[in-house]
Amino acid sequence: MINLYEYDRASHMALIKEEAFEDGIQEGILKGVEDGKSQMQQLFDILSSENRIDDIQRACRDTEFLNNLLKKYNIKK
Repeated sequence: MINLYEYDRASHMALIKEEAFEDGIQEGILKGVEDGKSQMQQLFDILSSENRIDDIQRACRDTEFLNNLLKKYNIKK
């Protein structure tokens, strides 16, 4: 049984570190989604204006094709 008056600094710091790491991963994922969404929106706006619907559909399935389009239109960071 754990004594309520005992404080284990190492365990507490490990817990804080783990929680901060998990929060950082979650923020990174959300940031990546936001950045990716912006890039995709730019690309799809261009392709839509050129009536290239087949290329939009292919870009959704083919990552290499998508990356090539992002580079071609200078959207990729």
